[in-house]
Amino acid sequence: LGNNQTQTLDFQADDKHRSVTAAGPAGTVDLSVDMTKAVTFGTPAQQAKAVSKYLQQFDDARTRGQGDASLMSMFKDAFSALHSQYNTTTTQQSRFTLSNGDRGLLTGLADFSASVTQTPQSVNPKRSEEVDAFAYQVSQTTQLQGRGQADRGVTQTQQSSLDASYHRALTPDIPLNL
Repeated sequence: LGNNQTQTLDFQADDKHRSVTAAGPAGTVDLSVDMTKAVTFGTPAQQAKAVSKYLQQFDDARTRGQGDASLMSMFKDAFSALHSQYNTTTTQQSRFTLSNGDRGLLTGLADFSASVTQTPQSVNPKRSEEVDAFAYQVSQTTQLQGRGQADRGVTQTQQSSLDASYHRALTPDIPLNL
């Protein structure tokens, strides 16, 4: 990126796992998708709707936490890419199958963990310990229980966490004066 600043990108994908990690001067993006529970994958339309809802959630978090727009854009692009074109034709051993009604209660997405962390910046010359920072984590896990089709249980847990600090003027019309 010039000025001895580098951007690194690590991408891995196979039939069981997809991941991407990007790190640079603006911050770090880290996503991991578990492709081993194909029985929980929804239809392409259901997946697209879930991705769209998550992208809106990410935009809302960036707005609330005053996060970097370009870093969040990279995070959203990576999230969308890793959740595209699931290979549902692979044979997966499972104790049971899920009905359309069962799948309708789930997101349809593969389990994942994702985080975006902005590089903290000191913006207050009088108080260098005060930093503008943004960190957002989101995940989904699905657990399958039961011995068979008549005795089955599915638990899907979604979590998100936003940790942000920033400086802004009390009145939007007046520029911030530190």
